[in-house]
Amino acid sequence: MKKMLFVPMLIISASLCVCLTSCATAELVQPVLNGMIYDADNEPVADAQIHITGQSQTVSDIYGHFRIENLRTGSEYVITCSKAGYESTTMKFTYTSISEVAYIRMCSAEQLLDLAEAEILKKRYDTAMSYLDRTDKADGSKVSSSYLRAVIAYQQKQYADALGHLQQLMNDGCREPVVYLFTADVYEYGLADKENAKKYLKLYLASSYDPDAAARLADL
Repeated sequence: MKKMLFVPMLIISASLCVCLTSCATAELVQPVLNGMIYDADNEPVADAQIHITGQSQTVSDIYGHFRIENLRTGSEYVITCSKAGYESTTMKFTYTSISEVAYIRMCSAEQLLDLAEAEILKKRYDTAMSYLDRTDKADGSKVSSSYLRAVIAYQQKQYADALGHLQQLMNDGCREPVVYLFTADVYEYGLADKENAKKYLKLYLASSYDPDAAARLADL
């Protein structure tokens, strides 16, 4: 669940100030919530679907901005933001005044994969796995997610788990050369299984020219 920050608007128009001071009660002011949606790179997220309790759905514009009207001061709401290829965000909040702006962060599946890779390089595997779990929920690339899970297992010397992820990829129809090469690595360097290492090196070389891999196969 992502955090949603509410901060005071810094500028209020003179006409609005006049309205606030002249109206008998704040209830006469149109209750509105303005919001902005950004991704992990601080870029606006357009076309995100925004739904709030008891309200019709709205969509963020090209600047990531959205506007929700007819809220009741002091009432609690649940706001949900979703978009294909992005991690959905849900947050409870209590609406207090028109001076609030909701800033919402939505990570794309690709950004979550990048974050997972960065954590793997730092050997922070638990954090990397949490990013991969979030990637899956955001309907990210199953190939990339499973491959990185295999990398984590391999680096932790959990060779059977690494092979399980790689084999599942191949069972699902993945024929990426790098999957064959990685499988050969697991068999040769992890399990000292030369026969299976040769098998997958041959599959790799059948789809990718690599003199170093050819020399490695010859040595086996």
